[in-house]
Amino acid sequence: MAAKGARIDLRLFSEQKDLITQAAALEGKDASKFVLDNILTKAREVIARESVIELNINEMKRVVEILQQDSSPNATLRKAVERYKKKHG
Repeated sequence: MAAKGARIDLRLFSEQKDLITQAAALEGKDASKFVLDNILTKAREVIARESVIELNINEMKRVVEILQQDSSPNATLRKAVERYKKKHG
């Protein structure tokens, strides 16, 4: 494992720090370990939640219908591609 070098600095009210320190002590951790463990858990939850699209059965059927339709680009899309190519080569 690589050495730790990255940092995140936080500014807290003293009451917030006291609360974190108290909770960390109850779990037998120092405040840094407590914050790191909990923020990593939250980060994973957010990424998992935002990486999944949940559809009901009707929505899923509609998506399948759309995917099965003719996928030829329409005039608007062709014009957008032309503009992009002119601008970006």
